[in-house]
Amino acid sequence: MVNGMNLRRLALALVAAPRVSPTRVRKNPVFSVNTGVSAAPSAAPKRVSTTPDTESQANAGTPDFRQLFSGYPANPALSLITTPPFVPVFRTATITDGVQVWGLNHTYFATRETAQWIANQYGTGQIVEVPFGGNGGPYSASATEYHIKLPDGRLVNAGILAGYYERNPEALFPGLADKLIRAQLAG
Repeated sequence: MVNGMNLRRLALALVAAPRVSPTRVRKNPVFSVNTGVSAAPSAAPKRVSTTPDTESQANAGTPDFRQLFSGYPANPALSLITTPPFVPVFRTATITDGVQVWGLNHTYFATRETAQWIANQYGTGQIVEVPFGGNGGPYSASATEYHIKLPDGRLVNAGILAGYYERNPEALFPGLADKLIRAQLAG
C-alpha cells in the first residue's frame, strides 16, 4: 500500500492517463517562434549553400562600430592626415646648497618646445620663465621652469600639465590627458 492506495489502483491510474501523440502536438523550446501544427506531411529540410556570398561578407559597418570604442576615426584615410600624438619632453635639473647636489623631479622642467605646445593648447600661447624655488635663498637650481599664462591670468607650470601626457600617452589613452588637464584648469 502506498499512501492509502493499493498497487492495483496505482497501476490503473498510470495506464488510464491520457496519451499525447507526438505527431499531433509538437512542443517548441522557450523563446522560439511557434509555427503551429501542420496537417501536411513534413518536407525534407532545404539545403543551404556553403559557398560564401561575397556581398554578404562585406560589412561596411565594422569601421564605424570600432570607432565608437577606440576613439580613432572611422575612415582610415583620415588617420593618415592627423598629426602624431603629443609626447612631452623634459629636462633634468639639480639643486644645490653649495655642498650637496640633489636631483629634482623632471616633471617640473619641460623643454621650451613642450611648454610652447602646452601654452598654445591650454593657455594664451605666452610662456614665462621662472626660477625654481623663487629668487634668493641658500639653494640654487640648474634649470628654470617654464610657466604658461592662462586666459584668466594665472600662471601654471607647463611641465606639470605635460606630465599628464607622460602618464597617459595619447597612443594608449586617446584624449584622457586632455580631459584631465581641462578638469584641473576648470576647478
